[in-house]
Amino acid sequence: PNNGDCWGVTARRQTNGRGTSGRDWLGCDGNCFLTIALPCSTDMKFPLSLLPLYIGNAVAHAISNSLSASSSFPRNKVAVVSVKWPNDVLLCDDKVAGILIESDMDHFLIGIGINVAHAPTISSEGAHRGRSSTCLHEYSHCNDDDNNNDVTVEHGVA
Repeated sequence: PNNGDCWGVTARRQTNGRGTSGRDWLGCDGNCFLTIALPCSTDMKFPLSLLPLYIGNAVAHAISNSLSASSSFPRNKVAVVSVKWPNDVLLCDDKVAGILIESDMDHFLIGIGINVAHAPTISSEGAHRGRSSTCLHEYSHCNDDDNNNDVTVEHGVA
């Protein structure tokens, strides 16, 4: 790509993912891994310091829409999707997605990982401790005999 081009890369599997502060990002098969390259010269309509929040809000909105559209979403449940500054998307207070933004000489590299099919086990102690995780599959494939009630999905910034 040219220096002024946007481009993206997706992967089926991630074997060497990075998170904040040098933590590992555990990439299980069946999850979503995406990197978007945005030229540094892009004229943004908001301050650059808000780019992580802007991307996190877009990911949270997509997750909210996905859950709302799921015909197998657990009924009589509220799925609260929120953004925890600077780079986590939470689903009912558990991490469902992470965002890492880095830059090279020409582009902002926006890494997005979404736990779709699997939620990795995260240690609650030690150098690699973190927030407990969840995945979209846990919320969209539940057995519930009561299919006549409304689905409630809330979206906000934490």
